Amino acid sequence: MLALLHLIYKLTDSIENNETTLGIFIDLAKAFDTVNCDILLSKLYHYGIRGTPHRWFISYLSNRTRYVYVNNTQSDCLSMTCGVPQGSILGPLLFKLYINDLNSVSNILTFIILQLCR
Repeated sequence: MLALLHLIYKLTDSIENNETTLGIFIDLAKAFDTVNCDILLSKLYHYGIRGTPHRWFISYLSNRTRYVYVNNTQSDCLSMTCGVPQGSILGPLLFKLYINDLNSVSNILTFIILQLCR
């Protein structure tokens, strides 16, 4: 609720000051599938995960495949080129580390995180 109030305040303030306002809304519902593993591994290294733990993450994120199983029928296995494993404890943590610095891409932008329930 506070994020929504902050958004309304920022919009009202911009209108009163005759400023231009731009809103970009990102649906992160399928975001785990879009994580670039090379960028994630680089960020993990930057955060101090090096040596054996870093090599473990390389192994964990590499050579992954997926398939679909519906009505006793399985599709062909396809290689995954991006994404973090879902249904694991590490998936959400790795995604948070991946987007952790998103708010630092600009000094003039204001980031407001709104979580909407479906």
